[in-house]
Amino acid sequence: MVEVSSFDHILNNFRASYCATAVLVHRDQIIKDLEEIFEQPTWQGNLFLNSMNKYQVSPENFMHRITNIVPKFFNIKELFYLRFQQDTIKQNTDLTKEVHIGTELSERYSNERNAHFCRRFIGVSLFDQLRALQAKNKDQKPIVAVQRIIFTNTEEEYFCISVARSMNPTPNINSSITIGFKLNKAFKKRVNFWNDVNIDIQEVHTICEDCPINDCQERLAKPKFLEQQQAAQKVKDALDQLQRAYV
Repeated sequence: MVEVSSFDHILNNFRASYCATAVLVHRDQIIKDLEEIFEQPTWQGNLFLNSMNKYQVSPENFMHRITNIVPKFFNIKELFYLRFQQDTIKQNTDLTKEVHIGTELSERYSNERNAHFCRRFIGVSLFDQLRALQAKNKDQKPIVAVQRIIFTNTEEEYFCISVARSMNPTPNINSSITIGFKLNKAFKKRVNFWNDVNIDIQEVHTICEDCPINDCQERLAKPKFLEQQQAAQKVKDALDQLQRAYV
């Protein structure tokens, strides 16, 4: 939207967007497509891309429609949707959309502090692969990849499907859309390839500035926010100890 005048304006825009996506990506057809994809014993990226291309919609629309469908028709009710955008010249990455359905991550992604997003996460690392392909082919089509992630210091594990593409005709901009499905009993029951041995498993965090992983080779910035929190906690602990000593 160019401008927002009221909450009703936002709500009506959301309803119109939902309706348009539902018209473009028919419910019964995408259910059949997802059933075929999920029944495969191993991840089949070409099968996923063929399904997306069949509807002649943007990856954003296709992935958004999946989030509409899987909670009700596949009983997969815990997931998130993230959209990143990257300038191919400066290679700075921004989070442009974040939606959580049925779940809340312990550490949510945030753009408020101009932080560096975790480069282990497929939604960010896929940009490197896309740029390499674009250097060879200006008309590079969208690419897809999957990853299992475990958020550091938690037991939260997600299965991620990510699609990256050029924002052509907008120059020098790429985007990635990632759906992360919580790796629980419901997901394992419906998706046969959840434990495909060829799928990469990574311990990840949200941003470098909050990340406690000491030996991360992909780190782009020091954990300054984490260090600030730890320093503040030490002061608080010292004050609490003094208070208990004189009570």
